[in-house]
Amino acid sequence: MALRHTQRGGRAAFTLIELLVVIGLMAVLATISVTGYSAASRGMADRGVIQTTVSTLRIAQQTCQIDRVPTKVLFFNQRLTDDANNTDSSLYQGTAIAIKQAGRITIAPSSVGGLLVDEFADWHQSYPMTGSQNAPGMRIYRMKPDDQSKDINGCSVVVQPFVTHYALDDWMIQSGTTIKQWCTAHRRDASDNRPQNASSAYVNNGNNYVWGFAASTAGASAGLSTASWGAGDPYGVEIARFDLPRGYIFGTSAPGGNRLVAASVKEVSFDPEQITPSLSASVPISAMRPTGGGGVSPKLVDTITASMLKDTNN
Repeated sequence: MALRHTQRGGRAAFTLIELLVVIGLMAVLATISVTGYSAASRGMADRGVIQTTVSTLRIAQQTCQIDRVPTKVLFFNQRLTDDANNTDSSLYQGTAIAIKQAGRITIAPSSVGGLLVDEFADWHQSYPMTGSQNAPGMRIYRMKPDDQSKDINGCSVVVQPFVTHYALDDWMIQSGTTIKQWCTAHRRDASDNRPQNASSAYVNNGNNYVWGFAASTAGASAGLSTASWGAGDPYGVEIARFDLPRGYIFGTSAPGGNRLVAASVKEVSFDPEQITPSLSASVPISAMRPTGGGGVSPKLVDTITASMLKDTNN
């Protein structure tokens, strides 16, 4: 028996079929809206990742031009879990670290008790002694070309922000000694001579004291140690760092471990000898997307090229 419009209170009613059709149309529109919003949101995230990476590269480029020193941007990836069965795409993440060359090691660490020393740097002004080895550490990056293909601990060493005093005549103030303690224990005589210890006679050590960074225990055991550095090695410090949103990586291959490992695109370097430093390599960025088999794989989002670093106002 066919359903018909009925009259109740002088108003027409809808049939069941008409209601079902309307509900179906609403469901379709809702699905389209959600899908469209998801696509738009993903597109915005993709553009944000590209823009932030370009901004970091520009920081390194401009630092190279202004300071006239070599700069690099190192690219790392990591998987945020050790669980091999967890294939959540958000557990993958890329990290970019911009560094600039700050100087060169001038004395072999083996000659100065394992310290990293640059005689021409003003470390004694920039990093005053604190007398504490428990203070947060900082990273010094060795800027040798073969180091950039290693993980974060293979191309850098964690050093304490306090500085240790060392005398090149084989006498060193103990690590952790503060300036006040040093001055109290080792007074100078009228000829500006210093004693080798609190009980000895004054001896003429001259002014051959240099400042150096002591590597932290964690940094030395986890990777690059000061023992592997040599005189002449260039070192750099961070000038910018950012993490990609979860699910995005640098390069086109997924990392297999939960440490910062070099991406397939390992670095971009800028040379101050070029009038206009240019991008030394293109930078692909991928998003980890679910696959039909229940896993995830990298899908190329875009590739940053030299043209993206140009000032559009010129």
